[in-house]
Amino acid sequence: MSSLSAITSLGAPATVSGLATGLNSDQIIQGLLAVQREQNPTSQNKQKTVSDQQTSFKGIEAKLFGLASQSQLPHSNAEWRF
Repeated sequence: MSSLSAITSLGAPATVSGLATGLNSDQIIQGLLAVQREQNPTSQNKQKTVSDQQTSFKGIEAKLFGLASQSQLPHSNAEWRF
């Protein structure tokens, strides 16, 4: 159980534990830390997904540029040969 410490006007330490306040501060802190630990892998998974998508889009873009360069129409009638 965690406790809150303070110095009184007489210089003596005053302590209020979670039990005195009606709150189980240790349990609250542990719960908050557990939520934070759960969120980390989730954000890492999202970052990996975005990175994978960017890589895929770059690959598609490269293929589209290649296709576009191969399918360019001739610029003049002299270039049309059958």
